[in-house]
Amino acid sequence: MSMLNQKMPNIRINAMLNSIRSIMSIIFPLITYPYVTRVLQAENLGKVNFASSTLSYFSLIAVLGLTSYAAREGAGLRNNKENINNFCTELLTLNLCTTIFAYGIFGVVLIFSPSLHPYTGLLIIYSLTIIFSTLGMEWVYTIYEDYFYITVRSIVMQIVSVVLMFIFVQDIDDFYYYAAINVFASVGGNIFNFFHVRKYIKLKLKFNKNIFKHLKYSIVFFASSIASSIYSNIGNTLLGLMSGDTAVGLLAVAMKIYVMIKSLIVAVMNVTTARLAYYKHNNMQDAFNHIVSKLIKTIIVMLFPVVVGLNLVAEEVILIVAGEGFMESVRALRFLSIAILWSIFASIAGCILISSKQEKKVLFGTISAAITNIIVNLLCIPFLKQDGAALAVVVAELVVFLINGRQCKKIVKLEKLGNVILSSFIGCTAMVAFCLIIEKCVTLFVLKLLLKVVGGGLMYAIVLILTKNEIALEYIEMIRNK
Repeated sequence: MSMLNQKMPNIRINAMLNSIRSIMSIIFPLITYPYVTRVLQAENLGKVNFASSTLSYFSLIAVLGLTSYAAREGAGLRNNKENINNFCTELLTLNLCTTIFAYGIFGVVLIFSPSLHPYTGLLIIYSLTIIFSTLGMEWVYTIYEDYFYITVRSIVMQIVSVVLMFIFVQDIDDFYYYAAINVFASVGGNIFNFFHVRKYIKLKLKFNKNIFKHLKYSIVFFASSIASSIYSNIGNTLLGLMSGDTAVGLLAVAMKIYVMIKSLIVAVMNVTTARLAYYKHNNMQDAFNHIVSKLIKTIIVMLFPVVVGLNLVAEEVILIVAGEGFMESVRALRFLSIAILWSIFASIAGCILISSKQEKKVLFGTISAAITNIIVNLLCIPFLKQDGAALAVVVAELVVFLINGRQCKKIVKLEKLGNVILSSFIGCTAMVAFCLIIEKCVTLFVLKLLLKVVGGGLMYAIVLILTKNEIALEYIEMIRNK
C-alpha cells in the first residue's frame, strides 16, 4: 500500500509524547542532581564528566552517522516491508562492524595515552554505551514515528535509575556507581528495544554490496556528528586539561541544566524529522513549507521565554540544583541560555537541509562551528575557565545557525512570522518587568522563585492571548475541543 493512502501518525500526539519523555528526563535529574553534587563534590563530578565526554568520541565512531541517515532514508521505505527489512538489516550489520572498529580504537587510545589511565575504570563503564546503543536500534522508532513505546520505556528506566542512585551513591567516592547508573539510565532500556523492534523488522545480519553504499552516504553524517561533538564536548576536555577537574565540575552543572532545557524544546522538533523526509520524498513542497513554518512558530513561542527566564533565575536554579558550592557556575549558565537560542534554530535549519539531501552543507556549517569553538576555547579558558568554555559554545552555535540558516532560503518558503515574533517579544518584556519588581519587593527565597517562574509565565501567556498569538490561540482551541 502506498504511504500516501495510509493514516500518518499524529504529529501533535508524537510531539506531546516526546515532550513528556523529555520532561521526565528533566524531572528525574532535578531529583537526583542536587543530591549527587553535594555527595560527590565538584572534583569527582568533574572526573565522571571528563570520562563521559571523552568516551563520546568513540561512540560517534560506532554510530558513524547511521542514525541520521537511517531516519531520512527509512522514512520513504517504511511501508514496503521487504525494502525496509533489507534496509534495516544492512544498517544493523554495518553498525555492528563500526562498533567493533570503535572498540578497537578505544583500546589502543586507552593503552597508549597515560593521561587517560587515571580514568580507566570510568571510561570502561561508559564504553558500555557503545554496544547497547548499537543493539538498541533507536533509529527504527524514529522511522516509524513510534514515540509511545520509547516514552514509556524511558520513564520506567528513569524511575529505576533514581532508586538506584539513592541506594548506591552515598559517599564522595561512589562516583563509579554514579557513572554506572548514568549508563544504565541512558542505554539500559535498549535491551528491550532489541526484542521489541521485531514488531517492525526481522533481525538478521546481511553482508552485501549495499553496505558500502550506506557507508558512503553515512560518512557525511558521521563527519558532521564529529564536528558537532567537538563544539559540544571539546570544552570539557580542554577545560579539564587546562584548568583541572573542579572547573569541569562547575561547567558540568551549567551544561546539565542547559542540556535538560534544550532537550525539552528539541523534543518538539525531533518528531518532525521523519515527516519532513517523507514530504520531500513525495515532492509535497506545500506540506513541507507548512510544517516547517508551524515548527518555527511553535519553537519561538516556547524558546523566547525560556532563554529570558533562565537568565532571570540563574542564581536560584544553580543554588537549588547544585548548592552554594557551585555558585561560580551562574555566569556559565547565563551564557549557555543564549546558546539554546542559536542551537535550536541551527538544528531546525540542519533538519531542513538533511531532509532535502543537502547534508554536505550541514557538514560545512558544523566544521566551521567546531573550528570556531576550539579557537574561542583556547583563547578564553586560560582567563575565564568554565565561563570561557560556555562562551565558546555560544559562539559556535551562532556560527552554525548563521551558515545553515542561510542555506535554507532556497529550500523552504516560510509563512509570515511577524505576529508570533512580536507577541513573544512583548510577552518576554512583560515577564522581565514583572520579575524585576519581584526581585526588589520579595526577599523570601522560595516565594521569590515561585513568583518569578509562575507569575512570569502567566504574564507571558496573558500577553500572547491579548496580542492574538496564533500558536497560543491554536493550543487553547485544541484544549477546549478536548
